Amino acid sequence: MPSDATLPRPRLLAFWRRVPNGSTVLVRAPHGAGAGSLIDQWIEQTGQTVVRWGARPPLLSGHPSSPDVVVLTLASRRLEDAMAISASRRRHPRATLVVVGRHGWPDALSTRGVRPERILSGHDLRFTSDEIVALGARRGIELSGRHAERVIEATAGHVAAAVAAVEEAASVGLLTDEAVRRACDRVVARAAGRAADGLISPAEWCAFVATALCGEMAGDTLRSVWAQPADGEAMLDTLCDSGLIAASSPRTDWALAPGLAGAAVRHAETGATRSRAVRVVRQAAGSLAQRGDVEESLRLTVCLPGSWSRSLAERWRDFFEVPAGLVREALGGVPELDADPRLRLALVRALVDVSHRGHSGRIPRADREAAGALIDGLEANAAGLDPEDVAILISMRAAVERLAGRHHVSNRRLDALDAVVPAERDRAAVLVQKGLTALELGVLDRAVEAFAGSRLSARVHGRPRIEQWAAELGSVAAYLSHDTLAHEAQRDSGGGFPAHRGFSAHVMQLGLALTALDIPRVRRVIASMSPLQLDDPLTLRIIDVGQQVLAYGILQQPRRALSELELLESCVEPARFSPTQSAWMTAVRAEALLFAARHADAVELLDAASLPPEAFPNTELHRAAGLLELGRVDEAVQLAGAVHSRVRSRSKRLAIRALVLLFMTHHRAGSTTLARESLEEALLLGSRTGQLLPFAQQGLDWLGLAVAEAEHMRLDRDVRLFVAGLAQARDDLGTDRGARLTPGEARVLDALASFDSVGKLAAGLVVSPNTVKTQLRSIYRKLGVSSRAEALDVLRGDGELVAATELGPSDESARE
Repeated sequence: MPSDATLPRPRLLAFWRRVPNGSTVLVRAPHGAGAGSLIDQWIEQTGQTVVRWGARPPLLSGHPSSPDVVVLTLASRRLEDAMAISASRRRHPRATLVVVGRHGWPDALSTRGVRPERILSGHDLRFTSDEIVALGARRGIELSGRHAERVIEATAGHVAAAVAAVEEAASVGLLTDEAVRRACDRVVARAAGRAADGLISPAEWCAFVATALCGEMAGDTLRSVWAQPADGEAMLDTLCDSGLIAASSPRTDWALAPGLAGAAVRHAETGATRSRAVRVVRQAAGSLAQRGDVEESLRLTVCLPGSWSRSLAERWRDFFEVPAGLVREALGGVPELDADPRLRLALVRALVDVSHRGHSGRIPRADREAAGALIDGLEANAAGLDPEDVAILISMRAAVERLAGRHHVSNRRLDALDAVVPAERDRAAVLVQKGLTALELGVLDRAVEAFAGSRLSARVHGRPRIEQWAAELGSVAAYLSHDTLAHEAQRDSGGGFPAHRGFSAHVMQLGLALTALDIPRVRRVIASMSPLQLDDPLTLRIIDVGQQVLAYGILQQPRRALSELELLESCVEPARFSPTQSAWMTAVRAEALLFAARHADAVELLDAASLPPEAFPNTELHRAAGLLELGRVDEAVQLAGAVHSRVRSRSKRLAIRALVLLFMTHHRAGSTTLARESLEEALLLGSRTGQLLPFAQQGLDWLGLAVAEAEHMRLDRDVRLFVAGLAQARDDLGTDRGARLTPGEARVLDALASFDSVGKLAAGLVVSPNTVKTQLRSIYRKLGVSSRAEALDVLRGDGELVAATELGPSDESARE
């Protein structure tokens, strides 16, 4: 069967024609790259005399005394190879010296400034698509450019593999995936045979197989795998230059050409090659761990089970700064887990410690139970743990208790930490656990204190991720305490709502939009939100739902507000809620009922809960709002006044709402002067703090009344600007309702889910497509959305969408 040598490659022969006589050329390419065939073509076409030598045998007599070309094949790039190059050049100074080597130019010559004039690399030798098509034609099979690209994708254009693929295709008359697979298997088997015969370094062959078994690797990790053969790094550079090992883009990991990688993996399933490759990976993992690159070391362990390194076990504390999912995957099947309690403790942290890097915050029951079982074993036999490790063990037991809803048990266990001194680098993480339990229990001052201590410790010991997380959680605790000064202190010290796991991506944005009553922004944010999937701390999910209930209520979609609350209640076991969290949920439900005009239900719920007024002033305000709408004005006045007296020095937000409620109750009672005084005080405080939200929490009608009253007051410039903001919110909310849709628009909206195009929708409604387009633009504007999908979300979430009825048929037809 013809070889690839019969395929002329004009672009490469042109390279040789440009080589000046007497120069030195380095051909650096891996086995099977077709370098020998190409050199033979060049020599044959030019009719030059040639002498071929290897670096190891002595220079023999009997060759032409003055050859035109000397071809010297190197085994490595060590000193003896450098000496062979020097000897060849001295003996034949006028000949063209072609140095063929897989490892490149010897360092000994480079340091002396002796370098080749020309270099032909593996990248140059790779087959192009056109060359593979031409090779197929010589083999009697017609290949398209797409066929050629399939071969190149699998083999990186490696000559031996591409030739084998074309031969396999020619034998069956068609290029198939199976033909490419068989071709790659042939090439790999041939390379394995050369390694067995010593023609390829066995260590390099094992590194090649290890690269295939591990799949994608970071650049430094790949170099660790190839650092073990004597000239491994040089060989790796050759393979990368030839494209056999490549990255799909500059920022991605590196991997072997997929066809050859698959063949190497299949080959490793038989014989002792796999076990030798595992040893290579184990040594690489140990080297990475010793250098402090624990994450990449663990990635190698995951790629190739059995490659666990003892050096890696010694760095178990560093696993905390490795993505939790990777740690779980790496440790889940490690035999050493049973023998090393430190690894079991590291696995527990990856399972249930939400401050662990990369932890999603989701902790399913199976993970909680697995962590509990591991902790049981560690508590029964802590041999192998240092005394300072016990602090982590106690904090993890407390986390498991907290996740099971046993908050007070968790708190007692954390109190025991006062007698245990954690390692300095662990202190910040341990204090986070203390803060989380206090937060879930609603002991907010203790939570703020623990998070502040965690933040300070993290800063001292260079743990910026924990420092940010602790600062953000401290801000949440201060926010929940309704203590304006504490919240501002947290905010000024750098703690905002948690950016951790995307919490601030919607909750913070929604909170800011609500505070400013930026209704278009509220619509945009709420349309893009999805339920927060977080098991610890559960408090964050309650805040998330509370914000959504408030937003949907302000947007006059009360059914959607209640559905968001019911969704959380359906996802969380009732036993998970602490008493304080249950109280928070009661407050959220009461507000949702008020937005739905179910005032009696809201008051009944709050009466039954009997929450302490000092601890839950917001629920007292909900109760006052409900009493007002039930006609119990005197009770509402007394309640709102009492709350205002308690919170005015602590929470500006609650103080403003209390004043707004006093305005409402006095207005309902006919006390015009008291109503105006309360409203004026609320407006003044609102203008100073930027808090517009409290004016809208009682509904659009009351907001409109407050704006109308304010417009007749003598107010300073800042307060007038504040009132203008309230008026804008009133106007935005006034056009937000489905009640503002025309009958034609309502028909389009109702039919929107049944048709997937404007044309079909128009045909179904028996109107023109242009009419539908006009109505859709009007609907999107009125609903504050920008797409069909968002409009359908509003339709599904708001049962109150109705059409305007004040327009007569002639008006409607004229409008359309």
